Amino acid sequence: MIPGLDEYIELRVRRVTDLSVTVKREASSDKSLYIIPTTLPPTSHARLLYGTDPVLLARTVDSLTVCGYFTDEQDLRADLDLLLNQGVPAHKIRVGLRPQAPDSFSFENFMSKLSIVAERNLAGVSFYNFGQMRASSFAWIQEGLRVFH
Repeated sequence: MIPGLDEYIELRVRRVTDLSVTVKREASSDKSLYIIPTTLPPTSHARLLYGTDPVLLARTVDSLTVCGYFTDEQDLRADLDLLLNQGVPAHKIRVGLRPQAPDSFSFENFMSKLSIVAERNLAGVSFYNFGQMRASSFAWIQEGLRVFH
């Protein structure tokens, strides 16, 4: 272990959490605060890599958007279940998905990821990156969103 590493990680987590508390408190009461605690999965690495703690952030923000950028839907399931088991409420989790390579190579694979989100009654989904998507990805999104109705 590197001396002082744990203290450094805790300092980063505290700073990010404190900042989110301040932003939420100072923002207009009719505004919601959404945070993306990671830029790449898995979310379980957020503390070490990004200085964020999704469990702490979920206590102060309106919603977390976690990056569900997995090829294998089982990896997405495991990452989301870890968050839920750590105490992050389902109604505070949104999942960012990419309906394209390198994450989704087929419509069936993409649909299975949307089904995981729907089965867990999570807050919703976001899609990344419209500027780089194939035209077929838009059709996947349109069809896939029916899972939530």
